Amino acid sequence: MEKRKNSMRMLSTLLNSQKKTGFDLRRYFFTGTHKTSGNNASFFIEIYVCCGLSRSVTVRFGLQGAKGKAIEFAFPLSDLTLDGTRLEIRNGQILADETVLRGNLAGDGVFWDLSFATPTDWMDAKLGGLSWHTGETSPEFQGTVHIGDHSFSVNKDSPCACVDHLWGSDLPAEWFFLYGTGLTSVISRENLPNSFFLIRGLFPQGISLVAQVGEERRIFHPGRFSLGCKQHHNCVKTGDEIHWSVSIWGRDAIIDIDVICAIEGIKMGIFRSPAENKQIDKLTGTVNTKRGDRAEIRMLKPMEKTLEIIEHALAEYTVCEYGLIEHSS
Repeated sequence: MEKRKNSMRMLSTLLNSQKKTGFDLRRYFFTGTHKTSGNNASFFIEIYVCCGLSRSVTVRFGLQGAKGKAIEFAFPLSDLTLDGTRLEIRNGQILADETVLRGNLAGDGVFWDLSFATPTDWMDAKLGGLSWHTGETSPEFQGTVHIGDHSFSVNKDSPCACVDHLWGSDLPAEWFFLYGTGLTSVISRENLPNSFFLIRGLFPQGISLVAQVGEERRIFHPGRFSLGCKQHHNCVKTGDEIHWSVSIWGRDAIIDIDVICAIEGIKMGIFRSPAENKQIDKLTGTVNTKRGDRAEIRMLKPMEKTLEIIEHALAEYTVCEYGLIEHSS
C-alpha cells in the first residue's frame, strides 16, 4: 500500500505543477458473459494520465482482439480529482479507485459498474524512474457491462482478470507485456487453479516477472529479487505470426515462456509520451487457441548436471503486447 500512496503523491504533484512531467497508467482486463447467449467476451479499460506537453486524461474501453472495438475519449487534466486512493473524473462519467470502476457513456450506449478485491501479498518494482505494481493479479471482478442492447455479467470466477498499474517520469523505451491465465498442465492434463504468468518491461535493467504455476511461485525483478539471474526476451514476426519469448535463469528455477499469436489477432495502439514528440507504437494481441495460437510456460529446476521439469502448462487466455518509442509529429 505504501507504493500505491507514492503513486497518488506523484499524481498530486503532477496535478499541482505545470513544470513536472510524468504519467500514470492503469489498465484493467476482465471477462464478461453475455446474459442471453452465454458467450464470453474479453474487455479492457485503460485510464492514462499524461502530464507533459499535453496535460490530459485518456480513457479507453473496449473488446480485446483484432476485431474488438474500442471507445476512446479525453478530458483535460483539470477534470481529474484525487481523494485518498480514489481517482475521479469530475464530470461524473468515470470513477476509478482501489475497489471500484464505474463508467457511463450515455452517448455511446456504454455503461459499466464493477467492483474488485485484490490480493495484497505481491511486490512492487521500482527501477530507473518507473514503478510497476504487480499485486493485482486475479482481482475477482464483479459487476455488469452494458453495450447498447447487450448486457454482460462479470463474476469473481471469470477468467483473464488482471490489473496493471505503471507510473513514472516517462514511458519505457521498449514496451513488453504478457499476461496468461487459465493454465492447464501438459504433464497431468489437469487445470492449475490460481495459476498465471505476468511480465512487464522494459525496465532499464530488464523485464520483471511474476508467475504462479500450481504450488510454485516465482518473482523476478531485475536488481532486487533476481541476483545472479540471467534473462532474455524477444518479439519477432515469423510468417503470419508474432512470437513472444522469455527465458529467465535464476538460482532455483528456470522459466521459459512462449506466446504465438496470428497477425490477424493483432491490432495497433498508441500511448503518447509525456516527453515532447514521442509516443509508443505498440502491437496488442489476444491468443485464440481455436485459431491455432499458443501460449505456454515451462518451469524447471537446475540440478547438478541436468534440469528437472517442475511444470509445463498451456494458457487458455493470454494478452500480449510489444512496442517501441517513436518520434511523432
